[in-house]
Amino acid sequence: MAWTERFWRRVEKTDSCWLWRGPLEKSGYGRFGDGRNTHGIRSCHRISWLIHYGKPPLGMCVLHKCDVPNCVNPSHLWLGTNAENTLDRTRKRRSASWDRNGSRTKPENLVRGIDQWCCKSCPEEVSAIRERYKYRSYTMCRLSAEFGLKVSTINKILKMVTWKHVP
Repeated sequence: MAWTERFWRRVEKTDSCWLWRGPLEKSGYGRFGDGRNTHGIRSCHRISWLIHYGKPPLGMCVLHKCDVPNCVNPSHLWLGTNAENTLDRTRKRRSASWDRNGSRTKPENLVRGIDQWCCKSCPEEVSAIRERYKYRSYTMCRLSAEFGLKVSTINKILKMVTWKHVP
């Protein structure tokens, strides 16, 4: 069976959108594979564009007018640059910014402190660094030497840029 036949078997045509009913990404965009390997997996709206209009020019994105991620209706698609794609996403308020950012909506999913792969200190050390610097009895350079951390790392700990969750 041709790959185009396999593709169209998974499309449900409604009055407006043509909805992809196959595998979806977490973001809701359809994914379609050519059956050979993972390098052949493509976004369904790009495949629909390819079938109807040919290969998009290099560097161009296939964007949705209807703002339905799994829509593959070619009349709902348009070509744009990466900058236009970003602007379109921002105008439609789909950017994860401010209070819609994942770090604010699901803080429990953040990897913090000692659980990070690059962590070089522990909460006890962070508390000790802040306590010693609090009364200006230690300089950042002295703390850096004592704890084996860069001065910039000590600075970030003291300014609460890193290790915010440790009092």
